[in-house]
Amino acid sequence: MKIWEQEPRYCLECETQITPSYPMAKTRWRSGRVKFCSKSCNCKYHMAGKRKGKTHTESAKQKMRETIAKNGGRFGANNPMYGRKRPDYSEHLHSLWKDAEWRSKAIARMRNGGGAKARRSQGGKQSSIEQAVAKWLDEFHVLYTPQALIEGHCVDFLVYRGGGPHLAVECDGDYWHSLPEQQERDVRQTAALESAGYLVLRFSGSEIRKDAERCRKFLSDASSPC
Repeated sequence: MKIWEQEPRYCLECETQITPSYPMAKTRWRSGRVKFCSKSCNCKYHMAGKRKGKTHTESAKQKMRETIAKNGGRFGANNPMYGRKRPDYSEHLHSLWKDAEWRSKAIARMRNGGGAKARRSQGGKQSSIEQAVAKWLDEFHVLYTPQALIEGHCVDFLVYRGGGPHLAVECDGDYWHSLPEQQERDVRQTAALESAGYLVLRFSGSEIRKDAERCRKFLSDASSPC
């Protein structure tokens, strides 16, 4: 005799006897998770909201209240959000963005590590052109730091050279770095790094892919100690 014949159960929606015919029914039956005869009854039951108010007993609710109060929490009328609708985050963000001081700080945070480079520096995946340059630097046996933060700018590679200025290497993707706004940022970044005493070397994605040997030789000469 099957287990559902020994322990008959009835659907919570249509009240007919349940006869499961799907895999793992025996395990689910013993755990008490089989409560409906079909998926349609399951959906009807929950769509009608019949489950509301039956999840926790009053004793369980009181025990939760005591635990919250014991831990210093606030519930019910003591909660500052009681009876209030939580603000829409997008509207809240738009109101903050109108504040010039908050906006300038947010832009500074993004420039100091809020973009794709910062995510890669935290263990994210490098682009294909960055992987190629990293492979070349490993072959040169030079000391370098990927995704280094210099003067508020995140560069793809910072190569340490003895007896001369350190080398900042940038791998520019063809699409994003062809946009006018990004090109202006690249010019400002290069000027800031050069004024701080760094030697800046930029490779585009098409240069690395189409003329890899020339880029490799150029990087080898630039990264060698003075």
